[in-house]
Amino acid sequence: MQKLIKTSNELIEDMKNKEIKFNIISEIEAKKILENNNYYFKLAAYRNNYFKKPNGEYIDLKFAYLRELSIIDMELRHLVLEMALDIEHSLKVILLNDIANNFKNNSYDIVSNFLTISSKKSLTSISSRNFSHFFYSFFLFHIFTSLYFLLYYISFFYKNGIILKR
Repeated sequence: MQKLIKTSNELIEDMKNKEIKFNIISEIEAKKILENNNYYFKLAAYRNNYFKKPNGEYIDLKFAYLRELSIIDMELRHLVLEMALDIEHSLKVILLNDIANNFKNNSYDIVSNFLTISSKKSLTSISSRNFSHFFYSFFLFHIFTSLYFLLYYISFFYKNGIILKR
């Protein structure tokens, strides 16, 4: 059965029918939140953290609790993303320092060896992906010259299914 798209007023009525209360955040504020800051299905997903009566009504659930959980979720997501990016950056710095201090090869040879060993597709896969001429030229110049460039952009290429070959 397909569900019909409902207005924010209809969604609020549905929540009220399920005993979700609007005493901390009013229905008017909830309507503004649903229309401007969040969407119903995301907020509704947090209902699963609360108990229901046998008839399907929620026990002591307030709209404000759902909103607060969505805010905590967003802040946690931002924190985890920031931490992951910091860890990724630190690992790349450590790797670059390790290569600089422990290998006699220059970085150009390391990049060339990497591309030779790990490649399964040709550079034509990059040109066939509708990248701008500027990006493609930039890529061709830098990927074969810079270990730094390789480390910082390799996740982009692998994410987009581009396997590099010289």
